[in-house]
Amino acid sequence: MRGSLRRDGRIRDPRNEPSHPELLDELSTAFENYGYDPRRLIRWICNSDAYGLTSVSNKTNEKADAEPFFSRMLLKTMTPESSSSH
Repeated sequence: MRGSLRRDGRIRDPRNEPSHPELLDELSTAFENYGYDPRRLIRWICNSDAYGLTSVSNKTNEKADAEPFFSRMLLKTMTPESSSSH
């Protein structure tokens, strides 16, 4: 699993436990503190240290077992659907 929740549409499935519940709690608290303003929440996320991580690995995060800790940004291939403008 990569990310906080599975991406297969089963968010409410009780077996779909978040990988980082503390992060979800922090996000929900921030969203509430921002008056449920999605723009402020997105700005907060985009300005975070985690969001600004490099994709270049180092000795502490080059192995796959470090991926659950979000210590670097993993590169992903764009699908044709995500690269086209609608």
